[in-house]
Amino acid sequence: MICNDKNDSKNDSEDDFGTLHIYGQEVWHDSVYIIGTENDLKKLRDMLDYAIKNPWIKDEFFVNDGEGYSVIVKRCSEEEMNKLIPPYSEVEGKSGVHPFEEYKK
Repeated sequence: MICNDKNDSKNDSEDDFGTLHIYGQEVWHDSVYIIGTENDLKKLRDMLDYAIKNPWIKDEFFVNDGEGYSVIVKRCSEEEMNKLIPPYSEVEGKSGVHPFEEYKK
């Protein structure tokens, strides 16, 4: 788990990495599905609780095929939210600020 900066990290063993599936919106009005075990959903809840009080948090999860990925939760202002690129995965011509551009470096 990485909290706010690389100096504020906790050592996680591979056993701490949960299996979580997040299916995002392809187009407007689609549902978002978050599927995990009780422990995995609690881990995500803890991340959300942390992000409410802190700028951001990052942790690792897996999908059921064994591939790992990062989940980053970032708190922002309403003004920042209004500038973000829409999250739809199948819509072309989106404009706006990518919400995690700073973490891709």
